Amino acid sequence: MPDPLPNRVCETLGVPPILLDGHLPPRPHPLFHWMILALVERGEPMTIEEIAARLEALGVTSNTGDLVYSLRKAWHGLKPVYQDARGLFGLDPLDWQIRHILREAGLLEKTTRPQVQAVPPPGGDDPVTLEDVQVLCERGISSSMSMLRVTAAVLEALGRPMTLDEVNAWIGARLRYGRFRLQPAGVRGWRSDLVRRDEGDRLSLDPSSPDLPAMRRAIHAAVHPHLVRKAEREHWARRNAEREAEQAIVRRRQAEEAAHRRHALLHLVPTSEAPAAGVLLDVENRSFQTFTDLAAWPGARALEGFDVVVGVSVRNALLVLGADPDRHRLVDLGPPQKTRKINKAGRKLSITTELLMRGSVGASLGDPGRVARYIQEGDHRRLAARLVADAKALFAYWSYGRLHGCVRLRWGFLDENLPVDWRLPGDPNLYEILCEARDQSRDLEVVVGSAPGWKDPWARRRPAEVFEDCAGRLCISMHDSLDDVPLEQIQAVRLAGPRFTAI
Repeated sequence: MPDPLPNRVCETLGVPPILLDGHLPPRPHPLFHWMILALVERGEPMTIEEIAARLEALGVTSNTGDLVYSLRKAWHGLKPVYQDARGLFGLDPLDWQIRHILREAGLLEKTTRPQVQAVPPPGGDDPVTLEDVQVLCERGISSSMSMLRVTAAVLEALGRPMTLDEVNAWIGARLRYGRFRLQPAGVRGWRSDLVRRDEGDRLSLDPSSPDLPAMRRAIHAAVHPHLVRKAEREHWARRNAEREAEQAIVRRRQAEEAAHRRHALLHLVPTSEAPAAGVLLDVENRSFQTFTDLAAWPGARALEGFDVVVGVSVRNALLVLGADPDRHRLVDLGPPQKTRKINKAGRKLSITTELLMRGSVGASLGDPGRVARYIQEGDHRRLAARLVADAKALFAYWSYGRLHGCVRLRWGFLDENLPVDWRLPGDPNLYEILCEARDQSRDLEVVVGSAPGWKDPWARRRPAEVFEDCAGRLCISMHDSLDDVPLEQIQAVRLAGPRFTAI
């Protein structure tokens, strides 16, 4: 029986401890989802054998008969599950997929969408209202509906006699499409007493006519479906406005939290699993701490006060250094996928962090052989300089991925974007910045091409303007050239002053 006490995963999710006994999903789930459920229940990393044993106790089986083998095949590196340097499997509790899987398993309540308030069908004897005839005109008067009934409906809704020209003018001003034109000869040919014509050629409704209920039912039958759709549109317009207001509040809160968030970039060489030296970049203070000998690493004190730790294989790096990875929000700069099929023969390209860095920001890490020689020869000066240069390159790469939500894979004929989830709530977002510039009619300052310089990131800034193309996509046009800049070439962007136009 698992420990029912609160665990880190449930505490981060803000949910009570979850026990799978007696709360099995109502329908079959993928084996990978079962793996996530077992990790949520435990709340801490587990071996693959422990996960398999827990699932077997719940009655979960695999087609191969070997649950450990099937679990490895079902996972194959998918998020939010990770495998650390100890061989343990754990969860990133901030991943959105976990809540979705818990809801699908019936372990969290599903959010209910507010229902549209139903528009009750009118009774047959209900009078025609002004809204009825306005909707009838806006949606178009069917050719199958007689002019007599339309005229009677207008007279009843307005509640006063009208001349023939007044009826034509009132309907014509509101008619969205089609034609409606009463002619004197047509009015004289009406055989019903529903509409009377007096000596002054004014039309009035006869409330005692036996044809009045039939007219009302016909108008209501034609108008009611449109009233239902109108109510739905108004409902969702209100709902969207409410959601936009809620999201604006959330965005402001996230921006405030992001402004007080502290980031550290950690880079170890030659590898995160077997390091000999490292560098710690305090992003907000733009200061470096180099450790050419990790024996001088100050332990957990070096990361005190930081909310986010960024790096390549950062979880394993913290484990090697004896730090607790779960005390910080981690951003792993490793490649989002390992290989890319490049031809029909099945040839694959190995995707590395260095390959993505060159494609995204035009920078790369130091040569591993040269770094190893610095370490072997004890050349601390050159090693420290190389560590600082690597940290600057990784910072530019991380900044690009945060801004765009993706990194560029450029190799030979390949030029693709690979999505990454490095952006935290409140972090800069290229699309939101472009929308803000468009909505406020403000210019931009952009840095394009390679990564911005470290001492003065905006030294190469260029003025630009946001516009929408014929497909509604946001584009950037440089003020000092006639060419548009592809968004993937933008390295940094910020709002400039208001745009002035000549009168």
